Amino acid sequence: MLGADAAFEEGNSVFSICVVMRGALWLDGVFVAKWVKGDLTSLAECLKASPYYGELTAIFLPSPLISSEDLEALWQRLKRPVALFSRESGNVYEAVKSIGLTDPDFQSLLKACSGPEGPEALRLARMLAPLVKELARAWKGLNLSSSQRW
Repeated sequence: MLGADAAFEEGNSVFSICVVMRGALWLDGVFVAKWVKGDLTSLAECLKASPYYGELTAIFLPSPLISSEDLEALWQRLKRPVALFSRESGNVYEAVKSIGLTDPDFQSLLKACSGPEGPEALRLARMLAPLVKELARAWKGLNLSSSQRW
């Protein structure tokens, strides 16, 4: 499954850190997706272009990244289950809405990929986002605008 979080914005672009995991303990990969803020097609194309897209069972996103109203449209573009999470009670992620899985299947997936704070991929993405922002600031002189992923 994939968990993502926004690392930083530049102009109308959002740079999101994406963490791909199998369950709660096995990290498969990490990449940065550059997409146009508010453009779900742009986000979906970035995720589909990742080398991990074929193995994704679900995509978990935090509520600041997209709204619950956009969840169904993203699900239709990705053809993968999509879930939205919030962190309203401290550091613990709570599911807001999910599309593409029955409730028992969603609960089973959550159990398999979560730690004490919720889905591990979301927790790791949140932890890595400030690092990506700092690296981008340090690498400001490089022209990264032509790439969807770094």
